[in-house]
Amino acid sequence: MVKPAAVIFFRIVFLLIGILGFVPGVAPDEMLFKIFHVNGAHNVVHIVSGIIFLLAAAAGAGAARTWFQIFGISYAIVVIWGFAVGTGNTL
Repeated sequence: MVKPAAVIFFRIVFLLIGILGFVPGVAPDEMLFKIFHVNGAHNVVHIVSGIIFLLAAAAGAGAARTWFQIFGISYAIVVIWGFAVGTGNTL
């Protein structure tokens, strides 16, 4: 169950969001879909995450599960940091 989720959902979503962040018509004024603030570094992080999801899924369920755990912990830390800092550019 972990492997199909990594292959289908996360790979496609992260790669697509990362690529769309570079498209001026989709992300005018660095606002993806006029909702999410993006920049070049943010887009690269999404593309790299999508590639790692792809590689982890290809390596097997154990690798995909490990990457999901690392990814979840990393994003939880970023969320907590964002709430602690509040508004402004934290990274």
